[in-house]
Amino acid sequence: MLEKEYDLPDRVLNDTSANTNLAIPQNFQFGVQKIPTFSYFVQTVALNEMGGPAKTVPFAIGPTVLLPGSSANIGACVVTFLVSEDMSNYYEIIKWMREATPYKDFSEVLPFKEVFHEAFLIYYTNKKNPYKKITFRGIFPTELSGLDFTYSDTEAKPLTATVKFITGDYIVENL
Repeated sequence: MLEKEYDLPDRVLNDTSANTNLAIPQNFQFGVQKIPTFSYFVQTVALNEMGGPAKTVPFAIGPTVLLPGSSANIGACVVTFLVSEDMSNYYEIIKWMREATPYKDFSEVLPFKEVFHEAFLIYYTNKKNPYKKITFRGIFPTELSGLDFTYSDTEAKPLTATVKFITGDYIVENL
């Protein structure tokens, strides 16, 4: 019936997905190879954006046509985490950043190949079974938020920080 009315194959509007369960954003674990104690404190992970600008192709007659671009970019992976009482997880990221970029001098800077590491995001099903693993290759931190200390809050809230990671590539695997 739909095929005749809308000139669409019937399966386009009537097929249901093989898996109709919805993704739950709390069903994950995130860890970084370089800082194994970091995983416990992770609160949110915003996965990388991926894409690139469309290529504009003008024609002599008619409208400009947009085509897929010639390159793809992988954006930053943004992680929010609770800061441990001794602030060791916060300082580990600062140390990692100083190993990659000279601040005062080059005394803390490591060779490039020692700056890049791997990170993992394990995604779980609604029944808490491991389902997908995303491996971030060549990851390194580029930005770390400051910490907000305040007397004005009457409720004791833990300190949180945000770190931006750049990655060379990521691979998604079924578990």
